[in-house]
Amino acid sequence: MPDHQDSLERGPLPAEAARVARRRAVVSWFSLAAAFLFIVPALFSTARDEADRSRLEELIAKSRWGEADQLARRLQAAAPHLRIHGERIHVVAGILADRVQTLERAVRSGPGPSDPTETHLTYARQLAMLGREEAAVEHLDNQHLTTPEALNLLGTIEETRSNWSASEAHFRAALSASDARELRLPALTGLAYALRKQGRYRDSEAAYLQLWSLTLTADTAFLLAQFYEDTQQPAAASTFTHRAMELDPRRYSAAGMRLLETLRTRHFGCFAVPK
Repeated sequence: MPDHQDSLERGPLPAEAARVARRRAVVSWFSLAAAFLFIVPALFSTARDEADRSRLEELIAKSRWGEADQLARRLQAAAPHLRIHGERIHVVAGILADRVQTLERAVRSGPGPSDPTETHLTYARQLAMLGREEAAVEHLDNQHLTTPEALNLLGTIEETRSNWSASEAHFRAALSASDARELRLPALTGLAYALRKQGRYRDSEAAYLQLWSLTLTADTAFLLAQFYEDTQQPAAASTFTHRAMELDPRRYSAAGMRLLETLRTRHFGCFAVPK
């Protein structure tokens, strides 16, 4: 009969080997489960933070201060590390809170019937900025305001409601009603976006390029970059992203780098999207 030393030299008996294998499997499973529990929530948190950052930047760009204030308050508590256009979230939240308070004071008493048209338009615009779109539309209707400024405001309100055809109609009417550059810029911006959301990409591109010909700014360049990224044109998206970063590095360096990384990820390699 073999002694104990022989058993050690030959290794564990079959039953013992099975127990060792099971223990190792259990340990491996727990290790994987632990990694999953830590890594997956972190990935979801990063994706959610990025989506919230983009949403807040969009709300700020569109002067939707009421909605931006609510989102910034939530992000200040949930993601205090975030930066919006280079500013820490708590700084942005403070600015938005002050802006909303100023607007709230301004709309406490509406304009009188004899006040000039511009006063009524300003009041409706302030209501819309606070997120009170229905009250803004009602006020414009009651005053029978159909000026280019009012039409642009109505187009923006319908945009926030995702009523793309109505938004398009208002912005087209605003373009037809005035040749003034300061009125055509917001009308073209809104029209391009409404067309894009309807999937009419060729018409949308034409509107964006017309906007670019009128105002060679970082904001317009980044709008075009986002349009080309959305329509799967990485080379053009990269070109306009770099242009936005060059024109306003403080505002668009971080956002531009994120968009370039998205382009490289989605289009399989740096050969498609220059760094």
